[in-house]
Amino acid sequence: MRRLGILLAGSLLFWGLTAGLAYLLWENQREVALGYSLTALALCLIPAAGTMLWIHWSAMNAPDQQLVTALGGTGIRMFFVLGVGWMLSSQVAFFGRQTFWIWLLLFYLFVLALEMILLVGRKEA
Repeated sequence: MRRLGILLAGSLLFWGLTAGLAYLLWENQREVALGYSLTALALCLIPAAGTMLWIHWSAMNAPDQQLVTALGGTGIRMFFVLGVGWMLSSQVAFFGRQTFWIWLLLFYLFVLALEMILLVGRKEA
């Protein structure tokens, strides 16, 4: 559960840094950058936290289930992020810009990398 807290804190810190930088650099797009970054954070963090909890639960089971859990979590995360991102960009005019996908990619890669670092660190410990 400690690793879930690190995932949440690290993701929020990354959001603060990127959104703050965007806020300072693009004065005429502040609201857009804030909306896109918060949405991307939520879309990437919700399935990542669910995957972390699922992996934590599977660690109490057989070791062969851990690989299935990690691969299944990755597939679920990708389906969720891309599916909801596509739905938002096609149905909501605010998210229709290409910039939304850049924010989504940025947060997806960061949250995925942080989660993998935390999972590999758990294996070595």
